[in-house]
Amino acid sequence: MGDVFDERSERASGNEELLSVTISNGVIRQIDSEKRNIASEDKSNYKVVKKGDVPYNSMRMWQGAVGTSDYDGIVSPAYTVLIPKNNCNGKFLMELFKKKNSGDVAKDRLKLLLVSDRANCSPEMMEQIKNEIIQVISKYMDIDTEGLDIQITQTESEGSNGTVPALFANIPIRDIH
Repeated sequence: MGDVFDERSERASGNEELLSVTISNGVIRQIDSEKRNIASEDKSNYKVVKKGDVPYNSMRMWQGAVGTSDYDGIVSPAYTVLIPKNNCNGKFLMELFKKKNSGDVAKDRLKLLLVSDRANCSPEMMEQIKNEIIQVISKYMDIDTEGLDIQITQTESEGSNGTVPALFANIPIRDIH
């Protein structure tokens, strides 16, 4: 991840706004949170977050508690604050770490069956598309082919045609060459 992110180590100066990292809404201002504020009175060791940074708590990362900040502020010293390098899209990269609940996964699979049927895309064609995407992207980065997820979904048409099929690819990146 060192090729994609730097870590911010800057500490609070005392007048920054307290931020929270949530599973459902990513980074929000603490005052907008429904949870009570359990922050320490002494925030001198809290970590600075700048707009575009990606703060996360490694103890809750497995739950999907991560996001790209739309705010300048501070987070608990237990958090790691990442800075996307070279104009990397932090929002896109962090979506790779988000966890879906089992109900959402089941809905997505059902939608995939319905959309694949409507788009007249056979499982064989989906496998061929997947293999070709792996081949092309592998030229530029090391990817986790086991975690690769390619689906046909529905998206709103730019015209007035309603929804149209769209290809969605979730490709876990191990390293960039």
